[in-house]
Amino acid sequence: MSLVNKYIDSVSFLTATAVYDDANLTTKSADGYYQSGGQYRQQVSGALLSSSVCSDCFTFDSLDYAASSSSDLCCLTQTPSQYYYPTGSTFANTTNIYTDVNLTNVAPDGFYSEPGGSQFRQISSSILGSLQTCATCYTARTLAFSFVSAVDVCCNLPSSGAFYVDYGTTLLTTSNIYSDTSGTIAPDGFYKETSGNIYREMSSSVLAAQNPCSPCGTTDSWKAQDCNSGSVYYYLDQQDGYLNGATILLAYGYTVGDVVWVRQSPTGAVSCATIISISSTPPNSKIDEGGNSGNGPYSTCSSCSIP
Repeated sequence: MSLVNKYIDSVSFLTATAVYDDANLTTKSADGYYQSGGQYRQQVSGALLSSSVCSDCFTFDSLDYAASSSSDLCCLTQTPSQYYYPTGSTFANTTNIYTDVNLTNVAPDGFYSEPGGSQFRQISSSILGSLQTCATCYTARTLAFSFVSAVDVCCNLPSSGAFYVDYGTTLLTTSNIYSDTSGTIAPDGFYKETSGNIYREMSSSVLAAQNPCSPCGTTDSWKAQDCNSGSVYYYLDQQDGYLNGATILLAYGYTVGDVVWVRQSPTGAVSCATIISISSTPPNSKIDEGGNSGNGPYSTCSSCSIP
C-alpha cells in the first residue's frame, strides 16, 4: 500500500463517483482500490463502486513511554497509552510504533516498553531501534560513612565511598542504601552526603529517618544526675568517651533519660547517672561505653550495675 494525493468530486469519499489525478477533475485516476478513513472502494472504468470496511491492518498494544531516558522509563512509574503496529506484529518485532490505526503517524521520539517489562526500544528520528535490556534502577552517590557514631561521620570527615540509592532519589529520600547495583543492603553505620549536615543511620539493615548533625567542636555537654545522690551532677562530653581505659569516639547516640556509666578519668571510679538535659557547661566527665556490656545506655538506674 502506498499513500498518494488524489482528488474526488464530493466532500466525502463515500459519496464520490470517481477518483481524479488533478484538482480540476479532468483526469480520472487509474482503476484500482482506494481507501480513506478505514473504508475502501474499487474504481472500475473510471467509476467508483460501493464502499466496504477494511479489515484490521493493525495490532494495538498498551505501552509505557518516556521522552527523557531509558532509566526514567524503566525505573519510574509511567502511565500506559495505546499504540499500533502492523497486523501480526508484536512489540519485540514490529518495524515501527504508530499512534493511529492507519499506521501513518509514527510515535514520538523517545523510549517505549511494555508495562512492567524489563526491555525497551527507542525511536529516534522516527526510526525504531532494537530491543534492549533495562539497566538496574539505582543512582550512585558518594557518601561519607562511619561505623563509629554520628559525631564521627559529621565532624571527623571519615573517608567517603560509592554507594547506591533508589533511582532518582538522594540520601534524604531513598528507602535504603545499597553497596552495589544488585541491591545488597549497605553495612550498618552512619551515612551523610559529603557536603551536607544531615545524616541517616542504618541499623539491622533498616535505614532510619534523617537527623541533623550536632555542631562540631561545641562545648555543650549532657547534664547527668548521679543515680545514688540526687545532689551530684556530672557534665558529660558529647563526642568522646572511655572504653577499656582508653579515650574513644562515642559509638552510640544518647539522649535525655538514658542511664550511663560515668568516669572523670579513663581509669577513675565508675558512677551510674541519668542524662537529664543539655547544658552549656563545659564537660568534666565522660561516658564509659563499657557499661551495659558495651550495648549502649541502660534504661533505668536500677538496671545500672557498677563493677
